[in-house]
Amino acid sequence: METYLILSVAVNIALVGSDVASNQISNLCLTPGCIQAASSILDNIDASVDPCDDFYQFACGNFIKQANDDTSYVELTENLVQQQLRVVLEENVKAQEPRPFRLLKKMYQACMNTTAIELDGLTTIKSILEGLGGWPVLKGRKWNQKKFHWKQSVYKFRNLGYVVNYLITLTIMEGITNSSLSTLYIRPADVSLSNTSDLKPYLNKMVHVATVLGANKGVAERELNESLKFEHHLSLMASAIPEQ
Repeated sequence: METYLILSVAVNIALVGSDVASNQISNLCLTPGCIQAASSILDNIDASVDPCDDFYQFACGNFIKQANDDTSYVELTENLVQQQLRVVLEENVKAQEPRPFRLLKKMYQACMNTTAIELDGLTTIKSILEGLGGWPVLKGRKWNQKKFHWKQSVYKFRNLGYVVNYLITLTIMEGITNSSLSTLYIRPADVSLSNTSDLKPYLNKMVHVATVLGANKGVAERELNESLKFEHHLSLMASAIPEQ
């Protein structure tokens, strides 16, 4: 009887131990990402140091030996992520990918295609400006103020992905406690031209862009100076309103 009980206990212990070990193995992450992360941690560890004596040296000793004085692990990780992101962006656009991913890839690849950019010249930007209703400083006497509606203009800018917070700032945020409810926040214009020392360089840049696109320099200086005054006034109004 005693032999039977001892044997029974031994079998139970063996079965339980086997089950625990099996569960531990099944819970291990063996994906390439997990294996690479584990390998990186092991590479950084200095196993010659007792963690009870100096845990930091134990955990990061090899990393410290290999890294430069000005390099942090966060910086190395950021560089690695940037490299991985570049590889992803340079892949061919796939139809089944989410729309934001497709747009991001197309934008990146378009920006990196310097040959196409040089061949295109100013064609695309002029086409975009025309689609937005035209830039008065370029249109000259052909500009029809009666056909301009600022709300429609904001919609067109937003639809193309441009910032539209120059007249008023519109923000939609999901509820913190109830994500099915959204709140529309309306705030002053998001412009920061309260510092008068920034105005002249800003005006010069606007005039330069306008003349490159074909505007008369004298007309550009006069009209864009008026535009700058209006933007500066909006900035002063916005800065005078306290934060909510």
